Amino acid sequence: MKNIAKEKTVLLFLAKGFEVYEAASFVDVIGWTEEVDMPKIRIKTVGMHPQIKAHWNMTVIPDMQIADVNVDEFDALAIPGGFEPSGFYEDGYDERIVQLIRDFHAQEKPIASICGCTASRKCRPFKGTIGNYLRFKRRTSTKATP
Repeated sequence: MKNIAKEKTVLLFLAKGFEVYEAASFVDVIGWTEEVDMPKIRIKTVGMHPQIKAHWNMTVIPDMQIADVNVDEFDALAIPGGFEPSGFYEDGYDERIVQLIRDFHAQEKPIASICGCTASRKCRPFKGTIGNYLRFKRRTSTKATP
């Protein structure tokens, strides 16, 4: 018997210099809901730029721009990490993503992140950045650095 539960949608934020492998982890795991008997989960990508260059020079065109996001339309937020030399922290420190995180948190929606600012000392001094906001949340992939 097929599972007919409500379909969910995850917003995948792609910052400049994001790590392709980490973004792919979200896409692959969530994509398997298409192949197995469980509620379907869709991914919609969002960015701050019309085109986003990942750390290893792969260019991605996001489904939407951050200014167009309506948090009510999404069930969770996913944020892969990235590399500073490729501009990851420029987007990661931007108030627009910080506000988006706050908006998801205010609605008690899941926020998942991998690496990047979630464990970086570099983020901690900056009030409101991804790392500062998420550092006290439960993680399974890494421990926060002191």
